[in-house]
Amino acid sequence: MSRAKESQLGQVHLLADAELDRFRIVCPGTDNDHVKYAAAATDRPCGLTPEGCEAAEDAVAVRLLGLGQNPILKMTGTGSKGDGVCPGLSNGYGRALPSSGQVYICARALEDWTDGEEIPVETFPALLIDAALGANSRLRCLVEAFAFGDMTDGESTAGTLNLTGKLPAGAKPLGGKIVVGAGFTGDTSAAADVGTSGDPDAFIDNVSVLAAATVFGKASDDGLLLAETTVQVTVTGGTDFGGITAGAATVHIFYLDLS
Repeated sequence: MSRAKESQLGQVHLLADAELDRFRIVCPGTDNDHVKYAAAATDRPCGLTPEGCEAAEDAVAVRLLGLGQNPILKMTGTGSKGDGVCPGLSNGYGRALPSSGQVYICARALEDWTDGEEIPVETFPALLIDAALGANSRLRCLVEAFAFGDMTDGESTAGTLNLTGKLPAGAKPLGGKIVVGAGFTGDTSAAADVGTSGDPDAFIDNVSVLAAATVFGKASDDGLLLAETTVQVTVTGGTDFGGITAGAATVHIFYLDLS
């Protein structure tokens, strides 16, 4: 089953990986058509469930973050009106931001709450932040996974991919890291740049992704972005991109949000 057409309330119907209750935070599941509970503050949420479902493969409504009316969310712990909210438990509850660590903030509470209470929240697209700095920090990070099979062979040494996530107008890139889960093997070398189609190494400049590792790179251009910007990943082989036969990684671009 593919995803249903979005409704006027920003609601889509997807398939559940398992039984889901109503008023919970969900994140992508086994594929683009499935969802599961956002079980930790580092799970990137995509929406809330206005109704539940009874079993795996059941269709379930998902109200997308930042769209539609203010939804209801079941909460854990205690908190106050105006507090930032992130995923927090294996059962998809919302929680107040922890005192430290990276978390996906995705909503703001519209009422005080106690443990187990269901309250209205204002949602917005999930944003990875350092909880110690708080939601008001201007330090941001764009995080997205990609794989060799997602890339377009340029019929030479390089393959490219445009990420789904974009950098906002008012972003000042600082650099980033690439966490290579599976090396881009098959050729004698594999180097990654992250930037734009006009400036391919603007955000991360020439880091090796040949083997599994975490590699860091600085921005070659840290100028202020005046418009929303599509991010391009380029992987260059030693002789020909067609020689690369595998590879999977997650790119992290750190930037200051000056908007």
